[in-house]
Amino acid sequence: MDGLLLYEVNECGYPDGCWKIQKTKSFCISEILENQETEDSITVFIRRTGYKIACREILYAESNKRQVKIVTGEKEYTVYMKMDQLEQQLPDYFLRTNKSYLVNMNRIESFSGEEVVLKNGISISVSRSHCKEARRKFREYWK
Repeated sequence: MDGLLLYEVNECGYPDGCWKIQKTKSFCISEILENQETEDSITVFIRRTGYKIACREILYAESNKRQVKIVTGEKEYTVYMKMDQLEQQLPDYFLRTNKSYLVNMNRIESFSGEEVVLKNGISISVSRSHCKEARRKFREYWK
């Protein structure tokens, strides 16, 4: 038996739960689809205006004190937040190369112990304190 569906019947003998189950099912499917669309994006606020940024479009993020510059292929967004907060919002394919940079691993051309070179030629240093973890994460991601 693949599955068993139980529900109450009303006074006419028709299942009460049928409509509710169908409604719940369509609600769940729409929630899943909506989450898939937003799962790979972040929303940042600049001067009370929200911007939705697709994570796959982000090349890297650079912090300078409390400002974080998020760089995409077409635009830069400067927001007031901590780099740790941004790192928690981004997917696993972002790599912390040092305390000031997060890099999209899909945009990396080459990786060495001292630097990461992006496909557009930008070079970002890898600190000694982040080198071991960055190398491990990069190898795991590209297996």
